[in-house]
Amino acid sequence: METTVLTIIAVVTGLLGLSGLAACGPGQRLLRERLRRSHIALMPEGWPESAEAFRPLSPGVVAWGDDPVFFGDDQERMRQRVEQLRSIGVELIASNVFMLTATSRELRQHPELREAVCVDVAGEPIIPSWQMDSFQEGMPNYWGCTNNPAFRQQVRERVTQGVSAGANMLHLDDHMGSHASILDGGGCFCEHCMAGFRQWLRGRYGEEELAEKGIGDIASFDYRQMVREAGFDTREAFRKGAGRRTAPRRAAPLAGDFIAYQREAAVDFVRELGELAAEVAGKPVPVGVNAWNLEPIQLADSHQADYFANEVQQLEEGGKVPPLVYKLAEALGKPVFATGTGENWSFVSERGAVTLVRRWIATAHALGQHFMYSHNKWCWSKEKGTHWYTTPIETYLPVCRFIAQNAELFDEYEAVAQVGVLYSDRACYERHWEVRDACWGLLNANIPFGIAVAGGDWLRHELTEAELSAFEVLVVPEPAMLDGEQERLVSSWARRGKEHGSKVVKWESAGEGGGARAAQVASRVVSLVSLRSGDGVWVLPRKIPGRRGAPVVVHLLNQDYDADADAMREKRSITVGLGEGLFDGAEVAGVTYLTIDAEPKALPFRKERGSKERGGIEVTVPELDLWGILRVDVAG
Repeated sequence: METTVLTIIAVVTGLLGLSGLAACGPGQRLLRERLRRSHIALMPEGWPESAEAFRPLSPGVVAWGDDPVFFGDDQERMRQRVEQLRSIGVELIASNVFMLTATSRELRQHPELREAVCVDVAGEPIIPSWQMDSFQEGMPNYWGCTNNPAFRQQVRERVTQGVSAGANMLHLDDHMGSHASILDGGGCFCEHCMAGFRQWLRGRYGEEELAEKGIGDIASFDYRQMVREAGFDTREAFRKGAGRRTAPRRAAPLAGDFIAYQREAAVDFVRELGELAAEVAGKPVPVGVNAWNLEPIQLADSHQADYFANEVQQLEEGGKVPPLVYKLAEALGKPVFATGTGENWSFVSERGAVTLVRRWIATAHALGQHFMYSHNKWCWSKEKGTHWYTTPIETYLPVCRFIAQNAELFDEYEAVAQVGVLYSDRACYERHWEVRDACWGLLNANIPFGIAVAGGDWLRHELTEAELSAFEVLVVPEPAMLDGEQERLVSSWARRGKEHGSKVVKWESAGEGGGARAAQVASRVVSLVSLRSGDGVWVLPRKIPGRRGAPVVVHLLNQDYDADADAMREKRSITVGLGEGLFDGAEVAGVTYLTIDAEPKALPFRKERGSKERGGIEVTVPELDLWGILRVDVAG
């Protein structure tokens, strides 16, 4: 088949994200000007004796910072924290707002906040399931209702305090507010949510449509009463009735409308908070959200966010979650500052799994994102509930030092992508995660790929012809569950693609067939990277778009991890093939191998000619422990 080098490199989900997938607001533009891929990120969850403890990491950004609420009346202490961070070279500093709750201390001191909590259909206040053991003098962390004026005002005050203390970014934890209480706690049915829902219904439907929904007089309509009379009169009953896979005949009345109302209200509040931060600062303030796993219900306000600083399941599903998170964010043009979940950190704490954490850091940075360091990490398990893990800085230091010392091999580099993997908002909302399997299969087959985004009710993005045309082959995880227009676009592209050599490959299910499907994809593209000897290594090429003559960077990630020993099984004499399409017709002048705590090493390479699949170079890497980088210099 014919392949155009420019088409191969036009990648770039990263390039699409940086220029086209999402409207670029002032906060995002500021991030693009000041944030570097080599920046080491902090998450000051707990605080050492001095910020000087962070200095060995060479940090450049605090993506998920302190919440002013935990400083009480002593806001001067927060200003001092910000100044300490600046003194060690941190340029971008976020203030955090823990939007889940007013906090037990504030609830105990302020009666109006105790009245501003989410309540279930029976009128009982809701405690988030993961906060059941978080009490202060008998007061739990009740779920704050983001539709209640009193809690909204407290959240706004926290935003104002953080920015006034000198923070130049804003991070919102539990950003979906009362909406998130639906599936976890069966809420919120407070008077403000009921009034807001009435207003939402009035603006959405006419009288006849409302009557069809069982609403006679919208002015006196009480959704809580409707739900109770339909038999959903307990917290658990409503949770099940509002579930995303609940059969229509078992669904709570108007559940879809209620979810949509709460979603839109949460998104609007995030917009309001971003505007407030910019107003207080007198300049753009990038806004980040803790979009857990980048799941659809966490992406409803992604068009309002400039970055994600979020919990990502590192261990679940055999490690398949992080690659999709990092690639999807890349496609959206937004950086990720990741951490593990409370359960993940509990596992690390119990086992002292240093190498495991280093794998997490390496994976995030090799895929163009960031992984945050926390001095004192929140942990959670069913057995222990909330507990804490003091993270030794030595766990992070070798990997972070490697990144900082080789910053020029990270900054400005974007992923090369030949293959597009279709992300469907609706399919993922319905828990069809075949897209994770597809990403995992392509990584293991060393096929460079990016994400083509088909949005929906949650993720606001419409798939475009420009996105599809960046790829030679489109992988469509099934079921795709696209809406009419996006379905027509994919079908039309597939038909035209057959005429020009492009193809669509359906990835129908998880399981043993992943290798066969990856081989099917590989047969339809000219190989850019390959692992010719050895196994269990990801080969990840990156380039600086538009900069002819810049080195090509190829990350090598060892996947052979011994969980029992918490150690990598070292690879030796790995032969890597790099196709001529990576080099834009330029001659390779030299190859240098860089790895953690070792001197750079010039490697011999063999030039290959006359074969489309092997027209490039072949190089043998002597050893690979965790992570290595090939710097390929080209002439001209």
